[in-house]
Amino acid sequence: MKTKGKILFYNDQNGIGLIITKEKEKIKFNVEDWDDFEITPHVGLEVQIIKENEEEQKIISFDSSLNSNSDDDKNFTNATSKLKEYTSQKYIDKELSKTDREIEKIVKNSNNSFLQLDKSITLTKTIIESMQEYFTNIEEEIKKREGYKKVDGRLKYSLAKRFLWTTFNNLQDIDPHVITLRIKSISKDLLFMSNISDDFTKKLKYPTQTFHDVFLVYQTQYNIVKKLTEQSLEKLDMLREKEKRLELQKEKTEKDLKTTKDKKQRLILQEKYKKLNGSYADTVHVIGKLQEEYLFNSKRLQEFEIKYQKQFNQEFQTKAKKYHYFLTDILNAQAFLLDSLLWKEAHSSQPIRKYLKELSFDVEFNTKSYLKYFLNTLDEGKSTQQSKELFELYEHLKEMQQEYILLVFASTEDLLEYQSCIKTMIKDFSIKSFTDELAALKWSLKNSVKFIILEEQLNVSSATKFLDLYHKNILSKPQIILLSHSHNIHSKEYKITRFLQPGVTPQILASTILEVSNGC
Repeated sequence: MKTKGKILFYNDQNGIGLIITKEKEKIKFNVEDWDDFEITPHVGLEVQIIKENEEEQKIISFDSSLNSNSDDDKNFTNATSKLKEYTSQKYIDKELSKTDREIEKIVKNSNNSFLQLDKSITLTKTIIESMQEYFTNIEEEIKKREGYKKVDGRLKYSLAKRFLWTTFNNLQDIDPHVITLRIKSISKDLLFMSNISDDFTKKLKYPTQTFHDVFLVYQTQYNIVKKLTEQSLEKLDMLREKEKRLELQKEKTEKDLKTTKDKKQRLILQEKYKKLNGSYADTVHVIGKLQEEYLFNSKRLQEFEIKYQKQFNQEFQTKAKKYHYFLTDILNAQAFLLDSLLWKEAHSSQPIRKYLKELSFDVEFNTKSYLKYFLNTLDEGKSTQQSKELFELYEHLKEMQQEYILLVFASTEDLLEYQSCIKTMIKDFSIKSFTDELAALKWSLKNSVKFIILEEQLNVSSATKFLDLYHKNILSKPQIILLSHSHNIHSKEYKITRFLQPGVTPQILASTILEVSNGC
């Protein structure tokens, strides 16, 4: 039985060697098996193995098996001389491409293998240390914004984000002056914190990526081994392409040898075949070695990840809950403050006031009212995910901005009687009452007033004076019920919704509020 192979190893001192066959089988041999007197065995030589039986084998160079018609010494010497010149000019310069030279480097450096590395990967930073590296930056950003704890309102930013920035841009387009330096500063910081929060949310959602970004990134030896593994893959791809190319070149050269009769040309082809065969054997050897290295390092990486990932994920999730709460609270406070300041500036803007008055819907100066107008313009038959989110936002704003009935009277006794009856009959609104006009104005700055119920003459000022001050300072546009003998009383900015006689019963007043509310 005859088999082709290539010498992978040969010790010329003890005559022992190792051959890898075309079928990737490894066969040991010694000098007594060598049966070729024209050439001595050496690494890279392609050979033919002739099995006499299970115990006896003969090995000759594959060149000898091809070269059945030997040349005389003179012809061989002349041909070899020409061959050297031909080879140096054609094959070394032209066949050794850039990729081939890179492969030769791989072959030369293949002895610097994974076997020189420790089997297990050691920690550079512990789980606690790596998490501290990440959370320290977040802690610093949270600490810088402790002042937002004092903001007395919250707007759910995750829900309001899209519409808040739409409103911001719309109002800015109408009047760029509404974007004051303070509003600009808050808006920029809100975007900055939003990016931090988005990144943080992704880390909670994708634990595998978080394990890499927060823990593995600090593990020096792990990353060295990972780089080696990636390089091994790149080298393997390169070498496998080389192997295919050499296989084709060998087959073509072998075919040419069988058909070529010219002796000089045969010598050239034999030398070429020998070089191709040597390069092929080296390539196969290195592929095997790199494959072994790749599998070895991949296993080390996998064992390291399995050892620490579960513990890291549990500890990260536990610690992250606290920071998630703080980040969310800061965003909600910033959104509330930005929204409040934006509409406060809009209230003073003539271009915006003109724009809102021209709308078909009677808009107040706040996001809830502006959103309600926008929702009324939507096609009810076309419900989209975006419209569903807007309706959800509107419900959130209704809960956040509780609507009030404000009572401003001169007499505490009358005030308490009206307040008690209205509270019993009307459940959709909260009730707030004052005898101090200034206190009523200050409270109204932070709350949404749907109705103002007041007497013609108050303790300090008149009803018209109070309404003028209210319009100047407050963003809402309430319904007004005035208790007065005269119907000729008018405010500069407000239209009186209903007139009632002073001393009207609490039941009639409550019924009037319900009637106006249902008509709104």
